[in-house]
Amino acid sequence: MARKVLVSISFFFCLLVYQSFGQPTVDTLFFEIEPEMVQQAEIEELNLENTQYSIDLTLKEAYHSKYKKLTGNNVGNFLAITYKGEILGGNLPTIQVEISNGKVPIGRFDKKEDAKKVIQQITSVKK
Repeated sequence: MARKVLVSISFFFCLLVYQSFGQPTVDTLFFEIEPEMVQQAEIEELNLENTQYSIDLTLKEAYHSKYKKLTGNNVGNFLAITYKGEILGGNLPTIQVEISNGKVPIGRFDKKEDAKKVIQQITSVKK
C-alpha cells in the first residue's frame, strides 16, 4: 500500500513540475491604437457555428515598421489591441509571424453593432 501511495505522489509531483516548467511561457503584447494611426477599418463576418464579427484594421504606412518589430519580437504571444487602455474585442489571437503589412486583427464580436461602435471609437479623431 505504501508503495502505491508513493508512486501516486511521485506522479502528481512530476505532473506539477511539467505544468510549471515544461510549458512555454506565453505573454501578451498590448498594442494601443490611436485614431490617427488608422488607415482603414472594416467589419468581417466570420462563418462559425454562430455568426460573429471581427474588425480588419490597417495601420497607416508610418506605423508599419513599429508594428512589424513588435509582432516580430512577440511571436507565440497573445496580441491585445487596446484603445484608451481598454482591450478591444474579447478574443486575443496568438501572434504566428511578424506582421509587416500593418494588418491588425481585432477581436470577435457577437453583434455587428458592437464592432461598428469600436470602429467609430478608433477612427474618430477628436479635436
